[in-house]
Amino acid sequence: MNFSSICCRFFLVTINLIVLIFGVLIIVNGTTAIINYKENTESVKQVSESQNHTSDAPDTAPSYKVLIIVLVYGVALSLLCLLAICGSCCGNSCKTALLLFAFFQGLIILAEITWFVLVLIGIVKLWIANPIEGQKIVQEITPAVGIVFSVLLVLEVLQVIGALIIFSEDEPAEKIRPE
Repeated sequence: MNFSSICCRFFLVTINLIVLIFGVLIIVNGTTAIINYKENTESVKQVSESQNHTSDAPDTAPSYKVLIIVLVYGVALSLLCLLAICGSCCGNSCKTALLLFAFFQGLIILAEITWFVLVLIGIVKLWIANPIEGQKIVQEITPAVGIVFSVLLVLEVLQVIGALIIFSEDEPAEKIRPE
């Protein structure tokens, strides 16, 4: 293993540790949001029953799906980071881990895009159902979601680049040794 490979492995581990922190924060916040959502849903149902409105209950379903997806996303992201960290610390035997990492990273990116679209749909539905609350969410939550989403995408691109560099450096090393 040469110096550039060691630096690349260190870089990949560092990036994955940063993303792992994001993943843990997403798990914690997602769990808290689901608990709060259940409490809020009960109060909304009570209000809608007192006003004889039953159409509000189905409109909240996509929001709950978004919270579940966010929680699963946080768990998957954290496990993926651990896989990449193990793969980058295993020397030349990390090829399988790096291939798994690349495959699951693609799934994670698809999940992120799905999650982002569902968040937008949820915000639009909420805005239509309750313009005041919708405007409040757009002002308070949307910028934070956009920043987190953008930062995570940049970090994940760096993850994939680092993994590909390590994978391409390990392969020639194995081919040279038998000769």
